[in-house]
Amino acid sequence: VGPDLFMHGVAASAGFMDRDQIEDLTPYFEQLPDKEDFLPNLIQAAMVDGKLAMMPVQVTNYMLIYRKDLYQEAGLDPNRPPTTWEELIEVSKQLTQSDAAGITRAGLQMPSDDPASVALQYAPLLRTEGGELLTPDGKQAAFNSEAGVRALQRYVDLFHTHKVASLVELPGDPQVSAIGRGAAAQIISGQFELASVKQADPAVYEQIGVALPPAGASGQPVTMSSFSGFMMNKNARNKEDAWTLMRHIVSPSSLTVIDSTSLFLPPRESLQSADFVTSDPLFQAFADNLQYGRGNPNVPQWVEVRNTLAEHLIAAINQQMTPEEALAAAEQRVNEVLSK
Repeated sequence: VGPDLFMHGVAASAGFMDRDQIEDLTPYFEQLPDKEDFLPNLIQAAMVDGKLAMMPVQVTNYMLIYRKDLYQEAGLDPNRPPTTWEELIEVSKQLTQSDAAGITRAGLQMPSDDPASVALQYAPLLRTEGGELLTPDGKQAAFNSEAGVRALQRYVDLFHTHKVASLVELPGDPQVSAIGRGAAAQIISGQFELASVKQADPAVYEQIGVALPPAGASGQPVTMSSFSGFMMNKNARNKEDAWTLMRHIVSPSSLTVIDSTSLFLPPRESLQSADFVTSDPLFQAFADNLQYGRGNPNVPQWVEVRNTLAEHLIAAINQQMTPEEALAAAEQRVNEVLSK
């Protein structure tokens, strides 16, 4: 007994569809006179076995966010952010500051203990190295590869070899983002960080720069992109009325209000040039680079797969396992999950 409509991230959509808990929105979507206005990669990502599981509303994209003033302080050109991981590591070393107690300013702060955040960061690292999370049919793990090991080793080295990221909380008010309070000179995160920094200190916001994450062995930059949206309860009694509401929610006028207020990227092509996108060059950079975005595999077991993989990634980050050991163990566990 649930609501007729509910909102969730796309990562959970396949699970709901697999359990026959949500309505196939394809017949409704096909009747929209402006259906081509929705970004096709988002609609494709929302498909589960040929069925449209949800309508996208709020889109996010992960980019390199950096402090121009801290670049200048370190003698770096703020208009030339790094384009390769080798460059990023060298820049991060120059930006890092430490004392006897540890890192006081991380050159490139990365998550190390939250499973969802660690998995979000590892996926584009893996893909820019030429690897993939799962096999194309979604039935087996694919991350235990040379590319997977390279990506995880790079992640681990940021903490232990290069010492540009901290395993413990960085100094300052934890209610203010690390880059906003100057405890991190660079992070890889979504456009929602912009709102946090701007609200905390508009003067600091003027010093924020945004760039594509660097390319790995593949030579291609990859960003983590995802979205949330609305699904329809399979047991809804008033499905036509529910669709009328959903159709209104995803209309250009409603999405303009929703996404401009919450600072998310819009899922419609026509809104990529909306004032709330183009009026801020930083926000527009996130929108312009959605073309490099890749989401999570849309399989029913994804949330359990993600948490299982992240458990082993975190073990490697904390040097409880080598990257090779962590990915081999994760592969075995993930394949067990996928075989259920």
